[in-house]
Amino acid sequence: MISSIKSQKLMSLIFIIFVIISFIQHYLFFTQSQSGIPIYYLYAYSGLLIINLLNLTTNNSCKNSNIFYGLRFLELHFITILIVLGPVILGIALMLTALLRGTCLNKGSRGAAVFAVLTLVNYTLSSLLGFLLGFSSISPAVYIIDTIAIILIGIFVYLTTINYESAFQHLEEAREETTKNNQLLNNTIAELSTLQEISKFANSVLNIKELINIINDMIIGVIGVNYCSIFLIEENTGNIYLETTNIQDKNLLQNIKLNLVSKYITQFKSRGLTMVEGSVNEVHDYPSAKDRDIKTFLITSLQSHRNFLGLVLVESSFDGIFEERKKNMLTTICNQVSIAIENAVIYDKMERLATIDGLTQVHNRRYFNEKCLAEFSSLSKLESVSIAMLDIDNFKKINDTYGHLIGDSVLKKVASIISSTTCASNSDDFLVARYGGEEFVVLMKNTNLSITYNILDVVRKNIESACVDDEGQKIRFTVSIGVAEYPATSKDVKQILMDADTALYKAKQTGKNKVVAADQLNQ
Repeated sequence: MISSIKSQKLMSLIFIIFVIISFIQHYLFFTQSQSGIPIYYLYAYSGLLIINLLNLTTNNSCKNSNIFYGLRFLELHFITILIVLGPVILGIALMLTALLRGTCLNKGSRGAAVFAVLTLVNYTLSSLLGFLLGFSSISPAVYIIDTIAIILIGIFVYLTTINYESAFQHLEEAREETTKNNQLLNNTIAELSTLQEISKFANSVLNIKELINIINDMIIGVIGVNYCSIFLIEENTGNIYLETTNIQDKNLLQNIKLNLVSKYITQFKSRGLTMVEGSVNEVHDYPSAKDRDIKTFLITSLQSHRNFLGLVLVESSFDGIFEERKKNMLTTICNQVSIAIENAVIYDKMERLATIDGLTQVHNRRYFNEKCLAEFSSLSKLESVSIAMLDIDNFKKINDTYGHLIGDSVLKKVASIISSTTCASNSDDFLVARYGGEEFVVLMKNTNLSITYNILDVVRKNIESACVDDEGQKIRFTVSIGVAEYPATSKDVKQILMDADTALYKAKQTGKNKVVAADQLNQ
């Protein structure tokens, strides 16, 4: 590779200056001797000027090594003519300049060293030939001294060039090693930064779905793959389900899921594997690999404290992309994700324990009060909310007669019927909670009092038809219900709870096992 173009052009400029000075000296010498300048001088000087002007005005002669050395040997031809046939001092200056350009500019390559030696050999043979044939004006003594000097200079240039090549090679190797180390350092810093971001999300984001979506995008970016899909295991059933992916084709996703279940889930669970790498060429039934240009895939397990949580599937259109560093990176990410999933599950359980009644598995009074206030604070003028209070009739008698275990069964049965009946259509518009003892409360959005009344009457009838078993004895029970609506019967959240409770009291006082609406209180 030829070195800097600017340096070559500077050398050509120096060469042109030498040539012009040498030509002026020859012209003056021959003018003073009253003879015209010989044709071979004009030939040599013209050739040197043309070559160096070409080198000065174009970049191709500097970039292409073949053109570069071709011009240098033509240059050598013209210089040899001047040295053999004319004054030797300027010819030697031109020769050394040619040597400098041919060796130093090429970063000390062996080609440049060979060029230097050939230059000296060319000069020596040409000078000797000119001397023997009588064309040279150099005396034998000057010729011998000049030849010895140039040979010594040539040896020095050769040795310097070789040493320079060795030193440059070491420097080049050191530079390449430093570049690799810098690249590795940059990659390591980027990976640590990514892990820090993942750790930050893992410690702050307790919503599993949101966390997994973020991690999925990060894996695609950091590992450099085409597709990433994260599958999780349902805690209760042990079934695998897709949590997030960037694959759009649902049929393809179903095939991938079936493939994972049939081939790899058992391996990860029974054999304790943490990673499986595969080539699509070796796995002939890999789903739709050809259509998506997939060549390699990597499956990594999500597990914490020996609990198998799921799988991460990454797919790439390149062979050999999963080098050891990337595998280690993916394993570290999966470990972070596994810890985050466990934390989120624990948080979800704790939150559930704080908001769910342990016996009936409906929400508790604290959660209902918070939700009720939130619903009323976000209502528009056109929206309506109904609240119903339900109380089990003669519940103390059930407890006293059959015991508290049967009483608990009755509470669970009533809670189940209320939930299944009211929330059957749209669970987002209904909220069921145990308000205390044998009392339940239902919040219903976007329903008027008439519709609410009908729904609650169905609840009442379903409870009336139900029973619990006590050693073969069918124990039946009923509920009384009071209901109020905002804004039809009540002006705010405090008033609607009081009106619903008053309607419940009236239902109790007028025979029980009935529904009373707040608009009937004055009747």
